[in-house]
Amino acid sequence: MTFPIFYSAAIQYLYRIVPVEWRATGQTVLALLFFGVSGIIASYIGGAIYGAYGGKTLYLFISSISFIGMVFAMVLYRIYGKRLDTAEEAV
Repeated sequence: MTFPIFYSAAIQYLYRIVPVEWRATGQTVLALLFFGVSGIIASYIGGAIYGAYGGKTLYLFISSISFIGMVFAMVLYRIYGKRLDTAEEAV
């Protein structure tokens, strides 16, 4: 359930930062990164970790990366979320 929410949020953010005439190209690049390059890189790195250190280490590595991402998202929300709330109140 989290992936559709994350991908939808990415599209909405893309619409905010990309000019109207470049939105189709922006969506294509986003899809390429989400479904192409990132999958190839993650599979390669995950396979290397699994082969060298085993499944337990791979799981701990992925869990650590997820936790760091969550902390980073919370920090960004604290910084930019307040700005967006203040901007919406002004409208």
